[in-house]
Formats: sequence, C-alpha cells, structure tokens
Amino acid sequence: MNALFVCGMSRSGTTLLTTMLDAHPSISMGYELLPGDLPPLDQLADLLDRAWDESNKSPRKSGNLLKQWGHPQAGVFTKRASRAMIDPPELANILRQCAKDGFSSCNSPDEKFRLALMVSKAKATKENAHWFGFKAGHHDHKRFTRLTQSHHTIIIHRDPRDVWASHMGAGFAATIDQAARSWNQHAQGLKNPDLNCTHIKYESLIQSPEQTLKNICNHLNINDEPSMIQYQESKASIFREGLHHVNTPKLLEGINDSAINRWKSELDSSDIQFIEQTCRTGMKHLEYQT
Repeated sequence: MNALFVCGMSRSGTTLLTTMLDAHPSISMGYELLPGDLPPLDQLADLLDRAWDESNKSPRKSGNLLKQWGHPQAGVFTKRASRAMIDPPELANILRQCAKDGFSSCNSPDEKFRLALMVSKAKATKENAHWFGFKAGHHDHKRFTRLTQSHHTIIIHRDPRDVWASHMGAGFAATIDQAARSWNQHAQGLKNPDLNCTHIKYESLIQSPEQTLKNICNHLNINDEPSMIQYQESKASIFREGLHHVNTPKLLEGINDSAINRWKSELDSSDIQFIEQTCRTGMKHLEYQT
C-alpha cells in the first residue's frame, strides 16, 4: 500500500477532497487523524477498553467518557479513529502493539504522524484499498518523505478572499491578519514543485470535478470512478452513522458552486483590500485575479 496525504489550509476544501478520494474503491482516507496530547499508549489502551464497556459499545460515548475522565484530546482522537472505521477495541490493540514495539508515547510530531499512519493503514486493510492516508499540513512534507517509503501528496488551494469569508462564516477565532499570513505561507510552499505532489484549485474541483479527479487518478495510476462525484452515496466513512462531522450537512448537498466568489457579497471593501495587498504575490502565482 502507498500513503496519500491531502494538504491545504483550513477552509480550502480539504474535507471535500478527502471525502471524494475516500469514495474511490482503491483509496481509503482517515480525515483528521493527527492526535493531540495523549496519555501513555498502554494506559490509553486500558482506558479505551473501560470506555467501550461503560458506553455500551458506542464509539461516540467512548470518546465522551475519555473527555470526562480528563483526557479531552484522547476523546477527540477516539471519535476520529472511529470515523475512520477503527473503533475503541481495535484502536486499543494498535496502541498495545505500539507499546510492545517500543513506541510507548505519542508526544512528538513524528510520533503523532506515525500513529495516524497506523490507524489509516488499518482502515485501508479493512477496505482492501491500495492507497491510504489522511489530512495533514503542507509543512509536514519533509515528515512524509522521512516516515513513509512510498507516498503522494495532493495540495489544494483556494482564493484567499473566499478562505477568509469561510473563516468568518464558520465563526473561527483567527484574525484576518493571521488568516492572510497562513495563506501566504501555504502559497509559498507551492512554489517548489515536487514529483510526489499534485496541486489543484478548489475552484477547479467544484467547477470541473470530473476532469480534476481524473487528473488526480492519473497521478495515482488508478482509474477514476463515478463514486468520487457521487461521494455522498459512497463508502466514504465520514458519513458513518452516529459520528457526526461538522461538515457533513454541507457534504450531503453534493457538489455546488455557491461557495465560489462568496467574498464578493460577504466581505467589506477594507477586508478585500487588506487580503489583496497582503496576498498579492501568492495570488498572482496561483492566478487569482485582483
């Protein structure tokens, strides 16, 4: 199996793209799998066993119990692993195997990345998929190369004005300056082409989904599948019952272009001017008109 990563800044279409990929029979994606701070892995495995029993075998309730017991990040990770079809007992087995192999903690970025890889690979094994992976940051690219033997990265970018409009609509806490700086860092990372990377625009994914997804599949050396377009009716595990994702309602609407150029009606002139000035170089490089 080969590793596949979806990268892009927040509100750039990473979840939509990951869902489309997860709908392909040869691809298995784990969405947000990089964990936060976790207790020692053998201790967390015991907590998962207890939570599974006390929750009457409910993945969602198991995660909530871990939060109540003072392990909020472990609770979040448990729910996300279950969304990737790895329920608490299976996750506990993975953690115990990690501990046996000398991988007993999950504190460093490399350790968190390694655990996410193991969970996503377990999902792919269940689904008999050739590609496996999850969402990550574009700044993790060196880690991809160091910790995976064979991988491909798909980087998605979106008009920074729409990114900011989406941030505002979602009620995110970032300031416009923080969002613009983050977008600039993302755009800067796209200036150095890599043979193991495919770059796409959110706008192309929405307006020309068949061709955009076909190009991705060509890079992965697999056939494109209609299920990627009809992802809301597919095997994509983000729709697993009982494990609601914040983006699920929007995803169930299917592909539509209502979020393209939303900045024209939602941003005031001062915000537009600030973003266009701050992101001018990256917007020119990525061919976003100002």
